[in-house]
Amino acid sequence: MQFTSDITYYSPAQRLVRKQGVGARSVAVQNKFMKRLALWVALITCVALFYVWIRVQVLHEGYSIEQLRREVVELSKTAAAIGADIAKLKSPERLEDIAKNKLKMSAPTAEQIVLVKPAEEIK
Repeated sequence: MQFTSDITYYSPAQRLVRKQGVGARSVAVQNKFMKRLALWVALITCVALFYVWIRVQVLHEGYSIEQLRREVVELSKTAAAIGADIAKLKSPERLEDIAKNKLKMSAPTAEQIVLVKPAEEIK
């Protein structure tokens, strides 16, 4: 004699569903719905996180651009100051003062001036 058992093991969740009178087909439909819902929630979460990441990157680049603008302004001021210093250092009055006072030079006399002829006139 062979015994066949019609008793199957159900998980606690399955037993609860069976007590409520929900059939196996509607459980499958619910499982399918829950899987789709979880997929949509995950997709929306990923899109939201991507959007937030993009906004953070835009904000970061905005700060970088503003920092570079400040550097450009400061470097422009520095370049203008250096240009003024160069003009002051190259001024003829300053060079003449250095030549007379520091190097003890004087204006040449008429005998010290030598005129040089161009190379074409020598031939």
